[in-house]
Amino acid sequence: MRVFDRDFLQYQLAALRHNQYKSRVLFPNLLLFLAAVYFYEQPLIALGFIVLGFAVIVFGHLRFRKHANDPDEKFEVYLEKKFAQYDKQMRRKPNAAQVIQRHTMAVELQKMTAEEAIEKIKEWMKKDPASKRYAYHYLLRLHLLKDGNDKKQIPVEYVAHMEKAVKNEANVNLLVIAIQNAFTLKEYKTAQNLIRKAEEEMGRIRKIRKPAFNAVYKTNRIALSYYAGITYKANGNRQKAKENFALAKKDCKSEKLRLKIIEAEQADQ
Repeated sequence: MRVFDRDFLQYQLAALRHNQYKSRVLFPNLLLFLAAVYFYEQPLIALGFIVLGFAVIVFGHLRFRKHANDPDEKFEVYLEKKFAQYDKQMRRKPNAAQVIQRHTMAVELQKMTAEEAIEKIKEWMKKDPASKRYAYHYLLRLHLLKDGNDKKQIPVEYVAHMEKAVKNEANVNLLVIAIQNAFTLKEYKTAQNLIRKAEEEMGRIRKIRKPAFNAVYKTNRIALSYYAGITYKANGNRQKAKENFALAKKDCKSEKLRLKIIEAEQADQ
């Protein structure tokens, strides 16, 4: 077990980089197509600008597929760079999300034990009590990593917070962490309710035209169908499981992630 579901994390980070690339090349690409219009009486020059513009777009899509399908070793290198960014942010004026992500990433990269990360996050919560809304999901994840799914070893407030997220949580990424926790605890009914809640919130972020939100939306469209497939399969509803796995595969543009979905679909219960 890991802190993060790496295959979906890799897909989301690849989508984020792709969206940032599209933002950077939007204006230059527009200039290329305007240049093609300007030189319409000189077809070869106009065609050259058009071809160059399409090449920029195609390069972006190929780059996204490469990042989404990078082997684990290469993705690990990228995670190390992300961790270094979190360290820089910690030296400035960090917020709760940055602190928690930094410590959970440290556990993911085996730079810190789950126990150490739990203590660090608890220390931060003393300074910022409001951060518990965010922190409890990750603290539960870390306890599951440290203690397994033995509820006797896990503070009851963390499990209760997971269950309350069905009504109170609007952050899709936190809902996905809660879904993963519910799966680890084999609480499939709670997982199903959390999936429905996350699907409701997805409609809200779909309308936000920012690279990070778009990456979250694209990734979690796949993730929620995948997790719904696992839930229905666990509950014995093979037909609904098949439908949701099919949706996940349809939206997926990564062979690496597609293989994960197929393996879950074909795995014995």
